[in-house]
Amino acid sequence: MHTTALLLTLGFVEVAPLLAQLEAPYDVVASKDVMIPMRDGAKLATDIYRPGRSGASIEGRFPALLLRTPYNKTDRAAFSGDYATAQYFVPRGYVLVVQDVRGR
Repeated sequence: MHTTALLLTLGFVEVAPLLAQLEAPYDVVASKDVMIPMRDGAKLATDIYRPGRSGASIEGRFPALLLRTPYNKTDRAAFSGDYATAQYFVPRGYVLVVQDVRGR
């Protein structure tokens, strides 16, 4: 049975707060400037936004979104670009990886 129908059947009056919890059950846990080694030995600066609870990332497998940019990944995150993306996808169970490309 669909979650909304189940809650309505059980007689819950305030369904909206419960649905909001079901839609976005995770917090955003960020790991900044993780240096990821490439096959040729170059290391690329990477920010990783993971689903978490109480400030700790959750173990398990999650689908990942990879954003690579020739611009400064930190500037994009600071001005709501990638951080806004993280705030949307990570609470819904995705890992967001934002990485500077070579030569950055």
